[in-house]
Amino acid sequence: MLKRIFLVLFLFCSQSIFSQSAEQVLENLTSEQLTGLESLVEGAEQVIFEDECTEENCSENDLSLIENMPDNPLAGRSRIFGFDYINTIPTSITSTSDLPVPNSYQISLNDNIRVILSGSRKGVFEVSVGLDGAILFPEIGSIQVLGDTYEELKEKLSNLIEVTYVGANVDISISSLSAKKITIIGAVNTPGTYLVNPFTTISNSLAYSGGLKNYASLRNIELIRTNGEKVIFDLYDLLIDGNRRNDLNIRAGDTILVPSTQNFIATRGALIRPMIFEFKENENIQDIISFAMGPDPSANTEKIALKILNPESNQLSTKEISLTEETSLENVKLIELFSE
Repeated sequence: MLKRIFLVLFLFCSQSIFSQSAEQVLENLTSEQLTGLESLVEGAEQVIFEDECTEENCSENDLSLIENMPDNPLAGRSRIFGFDYINTIPTSITSTSDLPVPNSYQISLNDNIRVILSGSRKGVFEVSVGLDGAILFPEIGSIQVLGDTYEELKEKLSNLIEVTYVGANVDISISSLSAKKITIIGAVNTPGTYLVNPFTTISNSLAYSGGLKNYASLRNIELIRTNGEKVIFDLYDLLIDGNRRNDLNIRAGDTILVPSTQNFIATRGALIRPMIFEFKENENIQDIISFAMGPDPSANTEKIALKILNPESNQLSTKEISLTEETSLENVKLIELFSE
């Protein structure tokens, strides 16, 4: 696209062809003329990229500059690992009907509960959790269920109904779930209060706030319950290891806090997944390379270049290491692997 723009500009500025369209101009050129113009454009593009970012005029600790480098294979997408995953999560608040309700699900306002009685007392009852957190059941009255797990709800209702209707058999299910109101704050594009799908987890909830800021931490996301309980979630556990252990389901009233961080390091060159990764204090170069899925088959693992920032002079220096050397990530801004 850039070449086409340059061709048209060059032609319009250098010849008296203003009465012709751009397409007509290009069609009338010989193959030799097109080849010559292509060479001019290649040179112009090289100048533009060199003006944007070179060793002499830009600092590679600026992640936005790294994202715009001409060898970036992820043009048009975020180079920060995990950000595109958040942007592709659907944000429908309609509950999915083909998903079973887990026993750990907590009953919320406006959830609808179906109770089927058989035996000595027959009937189908649909009851809804009111604003007082209770359901009204015939001949029993008000029953507080808000905050109970699905398993606790079944046990509570079964015991009460069996006492009231002697000889009755009880079958309890949840016919529909209400959307959950949660708050998302911190380094997100649109912090605020949202209605989310009842099956939403910590990772899914981030999509509702319009994505993340470039300085958002994916590795220290905090879930704050209404009772003050806090859970720290590392999204890398899910994206790299497939571990959902701490990707808990959201409850009504929960708050998601996305903190900020400066612990980013870029990777480049002969790696399977060269991107920008967030690191924790106890991690090293080998951890970052494993996040990038390791060296590709052409990589020279004996010659890995590190760009290290001197915080006093704000200057970058280069250090070469091998893959087997355990090296701290302190002040490292870029890891680059070269092909043999």
